[in-house]
Amino acid sequence: RRMRLVDGALRRYTTSHDWYTIRNRAVVGSIPTCGSRNTKPRCSLPSGGASILAVGAYSSPVFYAGRAEFAEHFMKVVRGIQQELPFLEQQEKDVIRNAVFIMLRFAVLCTKHPGFSEEREWRVVASPTIYSPPRLVTGVEVVRGVPQKVVKVKLENAPEEGLVGLALPELLDRIIIGPCQFADVTAQAFYQTLTELGFADPGNHIVVADLR
Repeated sequence: RRMRLVDGALRRYTTSHDWYTIRNRAVVGSIPTCGSRNTKPRCSLPSGGASILAVGAYSSPVFYAGRAEFAEHFMKVVRGIQQELPFLEQQEKDVIRNAVFIMLRFAVLCTKHPGFSEEREWRVVASPTIYSPPRLVTGVEVVRGVPQKVVKVKLENAPEEGLVGLALPELLDRIIIGPCQFADVTAQAFYQTLTELGFADPGNHIVVADLR
């Protein structure tokens, strides 16, 4: 009986939300990483509860899976719900609804074909139509010749809200300039930009890759 209740609740919940619309109204930025899949890049957004609310954007590793692997992972979640029903039954319905919504939302936005697994990508997700704090700035810009909606995060700290480490001098680890015709000129331009942004040692944040 309990399993039917869980299955029915999930079925009603998933059919009552337009997940295609949710996916297309979300803004997703990607950050490829080196190292293991669980390595969190230094340039990802903070994950503390208060700081998450202050930023309004959320970072998550990408789950690389095909249909079968995704179904298997989803069933693990269902079995976990079954095992914890006594605890879940004591919680408020809105808390459960919000948790399920967030889980399915990130499943939609942060799942990718396993053929791209070597990217070890993290995604930064913002949905201004759902939640838009003042640090999210929305506008229209032309990107590669295409006008499109762009969401920017103000890179500034707010210690009173538990948000630290987001100011650019603290957030940026290094800029790696790959092989190009004018690597030195590019490095000089980044040096000037970082200096204007208040970096005390901009040269320590710029690396020109040597692949010879």
